[in-house]
Amino acid sequence: MHAKPGFIWTFEHLSKDGHVVDVQHNLMPLEGLNHWIDVLLGKTPQQAQWHIGLFSGDYTPVPGDTALTFPVQATEFTAYEGAGRKPFVVASASGGEAHNHAAPAEFTFTANGTIYGGFISSASGKGATSGVLLSAVRFAVPKTKEPTDVLRVKAVLGLISD
Repeated sequence: MHAKPGFIWTFEHLSKDGHVVDVQHNLMPLEGLNHWIDVLLGKTPQQAQWHIGLFSGDYTPVPGDTALTFPVQATEFTAYEGAGRKPFVVASASGGEAHNHAAPAEFTFTANGTIYGGFISSASGKGATSGVLLSAVRFAVPKTKEPTDVLRVKAVLGLISD
């Protein structure tokens, strides 16, 4: 039996045009997988906090993406309220998964933009290229956002046995 780690992302798009829910499976880049294994085996300290960001480039995440390269390659989107990326606050693991459903990341847009997806990084600053890239996901269809639109992001990290 094998176990495969991964995130399932739920994006709730709230705008004057209504409410749309988009569910996507992620890519965990090698940097994130290696970090996860090293923390589990006590080789490196765990991160105190993780953060969710968005990207607006027509980019498809690849296994070689890192926190250093991803914000530039994917064109991080930063026109939303707040000084930094949104905290990814998860509940304790249960049933082989952990999630942020009690405290979803919420982005209120301050400018027009097209969003292609999201990511989880250990760095909090918008546009930061330090830390660890844990997850990246692209929407099946890009979403156009206007000022005051809201994007609520939930993510579940789980282990899937095969």
